[in-house]
Amino acid sequence: MSYKFFVYRMPVMGASIFIALNAIAIYFYGKPPYSFFDNYLSSMGEMYIKYNQFGTQFPNHISMIIWGFAMVMGGITISLFYNSLPKALTKEVNLGALPFYARYIGIVAGFFFLMIGLTPVDQVQDLHVFFAQYAFRILLLLSLIHTVIIFRAEMMPNRYAIGYMVFCFILAAYVILITFGPHDSALGKDYPDRTDWDTFIHSIHVISQKIIAITFIGSVIHQSFGLRDIYES
Repeated sequence: MSYKFFVYRMPVMGASIFIALNAIAIYFYGKPPYSFFDNYLSSMGEMYIKYNQFGTQFPNHISMIIWGFAMVMGGITISLFYNSLPKALTKEVNLGALPFYARYIGIVAGFFFLMIGLTPVDQVQDLHVFFAQYAFRILLLLSLIHTVIIFRAEMMPNRYAIGYMVFCFILAAYVILITFGPHDSALGKDYPDRTDWDTFIHSIHVISQKIIAITFIGSVIHQSFGLRDIYES
């Protein structure tokens, strides 16, 4: 396939399918129902949903498979996009080696997000947490490089860097939160066992993660439409 497919058609298709698969995974999520403010995205990838109040676990296999597939597909999409980026920018003379840095960092970032989908948090928690935390750190570095690329590229108006700039600020805040901020002490606790502080911090972590996902998808789609206008004009 042409590199044009990978840099502006595939990201929009991939983002649309990713959103649809997450919606389906939420629908098939077990009991208690999925909560936007209480469940991480990776909760949909759990094999079983623990509900300690009743001393039982609910199977979550359908949601786990769908969400895992969505993450694998998302990781592959990220890797293929950045692998094609240097070829898409070959006519640019002001970028130096930046597209090639973005290529290899992007491939690694895609692999880490792919592995998030293949490591259910309730089965291999340590591996899942490792891939999740470092995926966001790698993505921050990648997004900073990507923002510089857009600003320096003559073929792309600077307005297309705005989405990535906003995403970089939000992602940097999230990385600071998970690195230096208060630990999510509500994990593993049922509602009756949580303090108000547990609930508050847990909500901050959960909502922040979803904001990252939404802004990243938005910035990718925004830039992809810009690349489409450039290549098809």
